[in-house]
Amino acid sequence: IGNGIASLLGAFAALAAMGFGATFFAPRQLEVVADTATKSFGRSFLTGLFAQPLVPVTFGLAMAGLALTIIGILALPVAAILAIVLLATAGVGGYLAVARAAGELYLRRRMARGEYAGRVSIYRFLLYGIAALLAIWVPAVLFGWVPVMGPLFVWLAAACTWGAATVGFGAVILSRGGVLGTFGRPAELELTDEHLWSAGSALAVRRAPPKSLR
Repeated sequence: IGNGIASLLGAFAALAAMGFGATFFAPRQLEVVADTATKSFGRSFLTGLFAQPLVPVTFGLAMAGLALTIIGILALPVAAILAIVLLATAGVGGYLAVARAAGELYLRRRMARGEYAGRVSIYRFLLYGIAALLAIWVPAVLFGWVPVMGPLFVWLAAACTWGAATVGFGAVILSRGGVLGTFGRPAELELTDEHLWSAGSALAVRRAPPKSLR
């Protein structure tokens, strides 16, 4: 149980670090993928589901095609490494996007109930979502030693994690890596309370009648 808890904490730290890098270097792409996963959940799942068996086939055909030429043979190791890095980035990035969408949903519901949710930010959404997705493994860690229920919890947690990764991978494909926002929601400008107060004051001044009409 101790090793399992340590593994979960390590996974949380690693995903939080990668999420910080994603929000710092590619925040727009992360937002587009998360919106695609939220607004087109079923389509993203089906896309990721059908794309998964095609990945090894496409990878094998591409490597075989490069091996047919002398230049391709020389470029084969570099192409293989780049392909693996690209697939890993798409998988992890899609998983982080699903976590970001789950964290936003949780905090939005808290705020809708009138509860204090603190400062709203993309990274905070991401941290809450990562914690929620990893919490699925807590019963598997605590009761994994139970003869019947233990393997059941492990398979259930693995299935939920695979489902989240599949949705994220499909959202990455649909959004072309976070470039195309066709399947997501339109961009919305997040305003703080100070900006909202300034906008309301400007609107009130604009609606006020001029002095000549008073």
